[in-house]
Amino acid sequence: MDTTTATTQLIDSLGADALAKAQAYTTGGHWLLLWDLLVTLLVTVVFVRARWLERLEGKLSRRGRATRNFTLSLVFLAGSTLMSLPWTLYAGWWREHQYGRSSQPLGDFLAQWSLSAVISSLLVAAFFVGVYALLRRTGRRWWIWCGGL
Repeated sequence: MDTTTATTQLIDSLGADALAKAQAYTTGGHWLLLWDLLVTLLVTVVFVRARWLERLEGKLSRRGRATRNFTLSLVFLAGSTLMSLPWTLYAGWWREHQYGRSSQPLGDFLAQWSLSAVISSLLVAAFFVGVYALLRRTGRRWWIWCGGL
């Protein structure tokens, strides 16, 4: 049997309801990409308008550059992750349950999300310390060095 025929038979055996559900899930996933971007923009606008990072930078003015960069990056990353938690719950947990693609309990989801948020915030904040150090030290060719990092 040829692979195209076998694939067609498999898809046909799923039934119209399963195919409609798969189509809705896929289409919804495409819309989630747009909504994710909009949520990210909204959270960023809230940070900029509230001027939280400016005030924090003022309080950290006597600290070293690396400490300031790390702290400001960490606060932004952790804060934006917390602010987007409702969206994450919808897109990553509730929607998956709605389509029968997950049976993970909410507590387990939140525990894994928390661990991931802490680790990624710390690593990305450290990464930005390196980016800002390269920006200061490499002059006109900063983009080459930062791209390499």
